[in-house]
Amino acid sequence: MKKIILSIFIALTCFQAPAFAYLDPGTGSMLLSALIGIVATAFFMLKTLYYKLSGGFLSLFGVKLEKKKHGIVFYSEGKSYWRTFKPVLEVLDKKGIQATYLTSSQDDEGLQFQSNTIDCKYIGEGNKAYTQLNMLEADICVMTTPGLDVLQIQRSKGVKHYSHVVHAPTDAGLYKLYSFDYYDSVLCSGQHQVDSLRYLEQLRGTEPKLLTHAGCPYMDVLAERLDKEKPVVRNIKGLPHVLIAPTWGNNGLLKRFGLSLLKPLAEQGYSITIRPHPQSFVAEPELMDELQSKLSDFANVQWDRSADNFDVLANSDIMISDLSGVIFDYAFVFEKPVITMQFEVNLLGTEANDLPNKVWELQVLDKIGKQISVDELNTLPELVQSLTNNTNIHRDIITLRDASLFNYRHSGEIIAQQLINIQANVNGAQLNIQNMQEDQMESQKLAS
Repeated sequence: MKKIILSIFIALTCFQAPAFAYLDPGTGSMLLSALIGIVATAFFMLKTLYYKLSGGFLSLFGVKLEKKKHGIVFYSEGKSYWRTFKPVLEVLDKKGIQATYLTSSQDDEGLQFQSNTIDCKYIGEGNKAYTQLNMLEADICVMTTPGLDVLQIQRSKGVKHYSHVVHAPTDAGLYKLYSFDYYDSVLCSGQHQVDSLRYLEQLRGTEPKLLTHAGCPYMDVLAERLDKEKPVVRNIKGLPHVLIAPTWGNNGLLKRFGLSLLKPLAEQGYSITIRPHPQSFVAEPELMDELQSKLSDFANVQWDRSADNFDVLANSDIMISDLSGVIFDYAFVFEKPVITMQFEVNLLGTEANDLPNKVWELQVLDKIGKQISVDELNTLPELVQSLTNNTNIHRDIITLRDASLFNYRHSGEIIAQQLINIQANVNGAQLNIQNMQEDQMESQKLAS
């Protein structure tokens, strides 16, 4: 029977019929994912039938078949997400809890994680990874990947519970439509995420998910590192060191403002580090070439493309950015001010269009620094100087962090306990959301 099931699966996934039409890569990938979903469903039906028939027959002779199934599984779509999962896995390891860490990055630092209870594996990229995930058998599958059952990763019939860890303080409204709808639980980093997700559930009439007060584990990793490594204090002509750290695309700072933003600071002698999003060099190579060429005569301007952004965050005094997620790393962990530019944000195709209020980020930018208009660009050098000397900004940043981020510096242990509780519930009675809420409140008291 096993050979028959395997043969059917291989035939369906490897068969290639002649094609006389063009399919773009995105559509092709979605169609293949749909096929994988169909095959996975058939696989589980046949496997269930196999275990029932053979189990019933063999039980006559006192033989029981063992099903291979995971407990808690973590999936990372890229090596950058290891910082989110690491604090959680470290706690599970200390508690002796069995778990599996799957990654689609061959150079993921997590593959070097030494543990007797955590199994770390590379499962390939793209459809190779999706195939394994869509046929996964586990109590819980934990991911940072949005769009479960909407995009390529489908809910496996062998997984009892899907949990999404929101890996940044970003409002749920900035995600694409239906990013969280088909998860069983979302481990939120702040109350603004809870509020947005509850509103979307009511709007769409979907079943309420378990929304826990979790936190942002990778910020805890950054904070711990900052405690150990003392930043290098740089001071050129007594002026602050400015970090330009934008996102890429139409909402990107460099694409919208370019030299009109950079040149005034460079001409006045500010030490400037420009760290574009890595995708900028792929999607906007002409823009990157132009900016680097026109700023090449300024000795006080440097470009940073290092894989690790810790040094540039730690060794600068102020950041200028847009809606890049790094602005909250900079403000909340390094407790430094951020200047952002006012412009119409493109929210087409995001959850924000269904929310009654502005997304959280757009409401708090003036609390971590200052948001300025294009007309105020000429005052940018003076603003940089005044903000770095403003003690009230530092106080406002800490106040916002305390109000917007659950369990700062303790989120790893909180999330680990929440997952242990969920696993216990899905293996016993029906998941009791009320009990979980009480458990998380007790955990928060212990953390504080």
